[in-house]
Amino acid sequence: MKTIKQTSKKPMVLIGMMGAGKTTVGEMLAKKLDLTWIDTDRSIESTSGQDIPEIFEIYGEQYFRQLEHQALEYALANFQVISSGGGMVTVDQNHRLLKDAYVIYLKAKVETLVGRLSATGRPLLKNVDVHGKLTDLLHVRADLYEKSADLVVETDDLSPNEVVIEIEKKLSS
Repeated sequence: MKTIKQTSKKPMVLIGMMGAGKTTVGEMLAKKLDLTWIDTDRSIESTSGQDIPEIFEIYGEQYFRQLEHQALEYALANFQVISSGGGMVTVDQNHRLLKDAYVIYLKAKVETLVGRLSATGRPLLKNVDVHGKLTDLLHVRADLYEKSADLVVETDDLSPNEVVIEIEKKLSS
């Protein structure tokens, strides 16, 4: 039986909607497997000296997506587990980069995402109907997530630790 470390010579990239658990699960997975980890959103904030909502407000989404692409390039070259931003799959250039990674889609229903995100300050959820906005975003992104993924894990009824265990099981088999 292959171990995760043998299976994952390529970096593992967690994709999915905001609130699906990419940051929490990515960090836990990396710690459990003794691998390096990065969150592309935190990397952007660290590099730019601005938080994501501020970047969106001042420069707009297109500029943010350029920063996100650069962060993904950096992450793929330097880290083994990568938690990506929810919109990472909306940029064509990123699909070419993701082909060199093992992509794990953390899938969650809109209702689950609403419960996890209603009180957050996410820029795409500012001053909008959160359920409606998440439904619209998922409608646009779901197919992109599915097509990009080597592995899909549904996170709705799982704790972050259970998601990590599920990823380990699927990668080890």
